[in-house]
Amino acid sequence: MAGTADRLARAHAEKRAHADFEAARTPAPGTLTPRRRVEQLIDPGSLFEIGALTRSQLPAIEDATPGDGVVAGFADVGGRLVGVIADDPVIMGRSDGGVGMNKRVRIVQQSLAGGVAIAYLADAALPPEFPDTGEGLLRRGGSDRASVVPELRLEERQAPLIAVVLGGLDGADTALLAAADLTIAGGAASDATRAIADIAAGDDAEAIALARRCLALLPHDAQDDLRRDSAPPAAGISDDVDPASLSIGDVLAGLLDDGSHFPIHQAADGCFETGLGIIDGTLTAYVAAGPQLGLTRAHVKPLLRLARLRHRFRLPIVLVQHGAAYDPAALADPETLREIAATGNALREADAPLLSLIVSRGYVFGEWILGGDELGRHYVGAWAQADVSIGPVPAYTTAAAAADDGRGPFAAAAAGVIDDVMLPTETRDHVGRMLRWTARMRTLPPPHADHQGRILTRLK
Repeated sequence: MAGTADRLARAHAEKRAHADFEAARTPAPGTLTPRRRVEQLIDPGSLFEIGALTRSQLPAIEDATPGDGVVAGFADVGGRLVGVIADDPVIMGRSDGGVGMNKRVRIVQQSLAGGVAIAYLADAALPPEFPDTGEGLLRRGGSDRASVVPELRLEERQAPLIAVVLGGLDGADTALLAAADLTIAGGAASDATRAIADIAAGDDAEAIALARRCLALLPHDAQDDLRRDSAPPAAGISDDVDPASLSIGDVLAGLLDDGSHFPIHQAADGCFETGLGIIDGTLTAYVAAGPQLGLTRAHVKPLLRLARLRHRFRLPIVLVQHGAAYDPAALADPETLREIAATGNALREADAPLLSLIVSRGYVFGEWILGGDELGRHYVGAWAQADVSIGPVPAYTTAAAAADDGRGPFAAAAAGVIDDVMLPTETRDHVGRMLRWTARMRTLPPPHADHQGRILTRLK
């Protein structure tokens, strides 16, 4: 066939051009090239790349760019199928007006349709010779291509979306970040991005390792089995311990299975943490607050983020009370009150187990977002050394906690306010058994209640 040899030669030349370009790149310290980022995220050799030979649609530079500014395809991450999008601003800064945008949209659209997780490695830093056209991934107006971009219903996705910001951000691409279940900022991300990210990593390698670990932990969808391999905690807690001597890290180390601790938000003072972990073989979300912490908006925001993640995947959640209460000044802030209300709604509306554990001092009434009875709790346990308030107050503030009489948990247990008084050494076993039982509810339809709120049956 005429031209066959030339075509074969070109195919070899195209592959060499990509390999030569990649080999010649010298990324800044702490950063990786986009292809190296993808390689570190995925299982070795599993990438099925889409549009590897695409070029810019601009005639002036189409022969000068070995690609179109994005690496896209499907790959395995820990054996799980994931749609991968990685920006490459050095090859082509934000080539979103044509083939680059089509590749992004195609991966997102096919991942949504197939219930496949998405990993977006964002880096929109622009070389000066390639000015930003303002045409981002989900742009709808101002472009002659807007009419052919399909509507992407990110809020209806079934599988996780993880965004890793490894450089600059294009304004339009923040739609993916806003929809992400978890946002991780790499070392080259801006200070503003690091401030709003769920996790701030030191460099590219750490950020991508965190994304890979998160994808391994999160369920495939809301019906996925939550059972995981189990391992005893790395550290135990003795029964005669004084809870006041324990940090949040100490309590979590004695509760979570060894190697399963995945913090999402950690306060600088160590008194507040949200994350994912495994308790006696069951994957769960957790929030731990205290000791003597006054909750402010800085604590409520990450709690709300975790509550929404838990709602999407119907994850069990364990709320660990270690002496925390609301900061009185924070309750005077309308934005804080709105986020407290939104957090309570997210916790209450998720059809998934909610467990509260009191290790030192705690409260169990109203819409207290660390375990009030109006949140629809499934289990409340307290250590024998804990103090549990049995008198409702208008708002559980640090002042109200300090004024409490400090009685132990037995009066609350006698009144049915808490379900279990346990020794510290029993905690993981008791909570783990309750998680195994209540996690069964995730696979059942929502309960049907009559007008008085009594559960009658579960509808098919």
